[in-house]
Amino acid sequence: ESGLRQTRDIAETPRFVIGVNGTVSGWDYNASYLYTSSKLTESVEGGFPQLTKILPLLNTGLVNPFGPSTPDIQAAILASNFAGDTYVNKATLQSLQATASRELVMLPAGPLAFALGGEFRIEGYNAQPSELLIQGDVAGYGGNQAAVDVTRNVYSIYGEINVPVIKNLEFGGALRYDNYEGTGGKTTGRVTGRWNPTSGVLVRGSAGTGFRAPALSDLYGPQTQSVSTNGVSDPLRCPTTNSSIDCATQFPTTIGGNPTLEPETSKNYTLGFILQPTRDLSATFDYWYIKRKDQIDRFSAAYLLAR
Repeated sequence: ESGLRQTRDIAETPRFVIGVNGTVSGWDYNASYLYTSSKLTESVEGGFPQLTKILPLLNTGLVNPFGPSTPDIQAAILASNFAGDTYVNKATLQSLQATASRELVMLPAGPLAFALGGEFRIEGYNAQPSELLIQGDVAGYGGNQAAVDVTRNVYSIYGEINVPVIKNLEFGGALRYDNYEGTGGKTTGRVTGRWNPTSGVLVRGSAGTGFRAPALSDLYGPQTQSVSTNGVSDPLRCPTTNSSIDCATQFPTTIGGNPTLEPETSKNYTLGFILQPTRDLSATFDYWYIKRKDQIDRFSAAYLLAR
């Protein structure tokens, strides 16, 4: 009787980038500055009562839960609805990066090429719920939500080299160091190989390590309380207890950030080849193997699905 739940989301994603590139003393360089943000404003347009208004009304005993209430009570129920902005969440990124590359020396099989670069960026996450949401006074939003305003500095340095060993065979290597304020640093690397035994066959492969630090929203996103969808069973307890507490029921859930999250690390391997018997016909096969070491149980469900 309080009406359908209606919300309106407005997303704004401005992006600004400026850069320069050129050649100095045999080095090809590229430098740029990037600013981008993602701002989401959510507004309620109906169906979300204020608890401090709807609960006293329900406690009067005048609301009929089994059928239509009187017009006066119906009007009072609608009057208890909240209307307006519930929260404004904004993520920002400022990045300054530069790369440079050149051919260092000419080998019998071709030029030995080298590249290096670095990046410094500032990441920000700001979540501003409305005053009523901070108080937990809007039904359907999972209780109290706290305001969040955090930033962190990140810097990275990296280099890459490509070495032609013999004609049609080359190897490459790359090394990268990332440091996230509050999370720590990690060095990752990769080696690659590329072989052209004939003009119509290319064999390629790589092996490397990976690193992913939790996003600020993963760490500090406001936590809300809710329940799972109906009909969910505990996969461990239900077969043993066969209880309605564990089987085909609903479970309390907590959705939001977890400040104890640690970075993911991974090992990555690829192997593939390209066959091109004619100029107009080619076939490609690639195999990827990724072995992750992470904390799946401590990442959000949304992140797991996205990943």
